[in-house]
Amino acid sequence: MILGLAPLLREGLVDPERLVVDGLSGTAGIGAELSRAAHHPEIGGNLIAYNVVGHRHTFEMEQELGLVAGREVRVHFTPTYVPIVRGILAVCHAFPERDVSREALLELYRASYPDGGFVQVYDLPAEEGGSWRYEPYPWVSAVAGTNYAQIGLDVDPRRGRIVVMGVLDSVGKGGAHVGVENMNLMLGLAPETGLTRRGLHP
Repeated sequence: MILGLAPLLREGLVDPERLVVDGLSGTAGIGAELSRAAHHPEIGGNLIAYNVVGHRHTFEMEQELGLVAGREVRVHFTPTYVPIVRGILAVCHAFPERDVSREALLELYRASYPDGGFVQVYDLPAEEGGSWRYEPYPWVSAVAGTNYAQIGLDVDPRRGRIVVMGVLDSVGKGGAHVGVENMNLMLGLAPETGLTRRGLHP
């Protein structure tokens, strides 16, 4: 969520008071304790919204994005558990202060997250005339088992909206793998040591 919105706020492109985030999370985020929401008969074929008001990640996003923006921001966050084990899809809606194209935003994101890092800009072109557009947007399965995060985006000029989608493996990039990355930095190793394998999705 922070990775997805930071470039827009750093450049002052969007209204910092109207940031809307839908977070779709696998059940590993619930933790190891028994929970009805994570119990397969309950979550299978189901979506479960939780902590819609006052979720702790709301305050984290507002703090970190406020530092990027240089001013106070407001994030309207709705988290939902979905019937997968690992992975997060963050759908971030922002409202631009001026007209901007998808191509210009992709250039901004590529400059913010250069090739070779663990944050990858997903910039496939949209299929023109397609009735079911999904090609330009990242998939959770593509980063499962990795330390990579992928970010894709689109622009809705008619409604004055930018949509940024971020995906990562909540067990990997959200936990174990980023721990290894931090250990590498502490030991003076290259950050990517042991972490460059690609996702499980073909």
